[in-house]
Amino acid sequence: STVGNIETYKIGVGWQAAESFRIRGMYQAATRAPSVFELFQAGDQGFPLYSEPCAKLQQAEELDLYAFCQQTGIAAPENFSQSNPQIEALFFGNPLLEEEESETLTFGFVAQPSFAGGLRFSVDYWDIKVDGFIDSLLGGAQGVIDACFGSLDLNGPQCQSALLGRPFIDRDASGELKVNVPLVNSAELATSGIDLQADYAVPLSWAGLGEDSRLNMNLLVTYLNEYVMEGIDYAGTIGAFNISGAFPELKANLRLSYDIGPVDLALNTRYIDAMDNQGNLSAFGNNSFASAGSATYMDLSARWQVSNAVELSLGMLNIGDRRPPVFSNAIDQNTDPSTYDMVGRSWFGGIRVDLTGDP
Repeated sequence: STVGNIETYKIGVGWQAAESFRIRGMYQAATRAPSVFELFQAGDQGFPLYSEPCAKLQQAEELDLYAFCQQTGIAAPENFSQSNPQIEALFFGNPLLEEEESETLTFGFVAQPSFAGGLRFSVDYWDIKVDGFIDSLLGGAQGVIDACFGSLDLNGPQCQSALLGRPFIDRDASGELKVNVPLVNSAELATSGIDLQADYAVPLSWAGLGEDSRLNMNLLVTYLNEYVMEGIDYAGTIGAFNISGAFPELKANLRLSYDIGPVDLALNTRYIDAMDNQGNLSAFGNNSFASAGSATYMDLSARWQVSNAVELSLGMLNIGDRRPPVFSNAIDQNTDPSTYDMVGRSWFGGIRVDLTGDP
């Protein structure tokens, strides 16, 4: 172990304020040790987007920076152009990483109002703070570049890594920047938001559709209030300009299902709020990079329990054949495959047979 002894604990409280209303809260202190990969990652190659500080730089505008660019190997910055929007970066682990320490506070309520039989909903506020959050130094390649060029000292700690035994930045024969980025225990990560969940089951026997028929609704909504790292709030942004991730302020999932005997029909709707490009944040210069609009996906499925041992399923995903948004400073493939549907409209079908139970 690289961590040693740790202490964690959790305290929870609940109060049944009324028969149909319960208040709950929880405080938890937890830790996470760095993984083997985070400790010993050995220089994996990547090509993040970046902005070249020396491109078309005029001596009269930035005298000190102009001289520093010359020290890095660009003899005439005013004639130098950034030929590639991506930089070759090597990403390293850090055997000196310490554990992450987190504090989580949640507070909310659960209600089952008597005037609406079958309805149950809950609202919870959550607040999470992580000290020593493990992340790329200064958020990634652009942060490392900005720190080095901001220091104007090629031999200083912002440009030379004692941990790696090599400079953070270098240039190849053509003048293109190269950057080395280790993992570190960065400053505090602070995030908070609100979760809403609602479940509603409506019997439909009154409509002559059968004693077992009912309409079920399940709604999940998450509101992200903040996602602050190194003093920068990334809530409502997407991209890989500095850190890599998608942080929509609003996400929702609505599932409507109709049950009649052994048949279950379901329509699932997913909503992802529009997000500004991470590179447009004021901390990075109020740029005008393309952003990602909101996205809504609808999926349709059917399941038939033929017998105790046989179940058939059929469905269609992304009914509207919505394509993923394309934006600048993308996480991968000019978009974010972990957030958006990459395939388009697709079908699926299956059969499940239980050979151990009764037919």
